[in-house]
Amino acid sequence: MNPSLFFLKVKHFIKRDKKYYAEAISNYMGDGRFALFFDFDNKSDISKLKDIINYLDDEDYGIFETKHGYQFIVYLPFKLHELKIIFNNLKKVIKTDYFWSVPLWLRTSEKFNEDGIISSKPYLIMGTDKRNIFKLKKLYRTWD
Repeated sequence: MNPSLFFLKVKHFIKRDKKYYAEAISNYMGDGRFALFFDFDNKSDISKLKDIINYLDDEDYGIFETKHGYQFIVYLPFKLHELKIIFNNLKKVIKTDYFWSVPLWLRTSEKFNEDGIISSKPYLIMGTDKRNIFKLKKLYRTWD
């Protein structure tokens, strides 16, 4: 291993000593169905969603801006195997550090710690906001 790469990695994790908290929603919609959540930390990649959006009605999706990029939600339910195919295809064209998991979780609140709010709540810029239809929620720990 390159020693300088190792040092950079260690330095990166040392800087992550402060913990932040946020609320997230789950894409599990019940009855074995899931919505599509996708998160990417690049403001320029939103243009790559254009082809997907062209196939959806205004009620079917929401795009929310975050501090670093965007969150994309498709409210239509998918079977799990369908969702994984779509998710993997999105990862091929849009750079993300978002990991596949079941269920997927997406931040809906501001990030905060004992010093106060450090990152605002993701806000709607296109489509519709139906995040209230997702029943499963959790408070999770993150870094910023």
